[in-house]
Amino acid sequence: TQAHEAGLTSFLMSIIPKTYLSAFTEGHVLPVLLVSLLFAFALQRAGETGHYVLDLIEVLNGVFFRVVGYIMWAAPAGAFGAIAFT
Repeated sequence: TQAHEAGLTSFLMSIIPKTYLSAFTEGHVLPVLLVSLLFAFALQRAGETGHYVLDLIEVLNGVFFRVVGYIMWAAPAGAFGAIAFT
């Protein structure tokens, strides 16, 4: 099979993204996990500066979840419109 022919080395090299942003734009899960773990380790070692970044992430997390809540609130109307169109 194709996975067996690829080998361990090529699999491990595919986990490492070309850039930080390419990990999120290529659509593969393992590079995103690697970059996320590296960011978390670096944030932990940043000390007091890391706390400011963590506070910013917590605020942004609340905003994003509120946006998702609005989308979920409007989702039944969108589904009804899609069903009515068909």
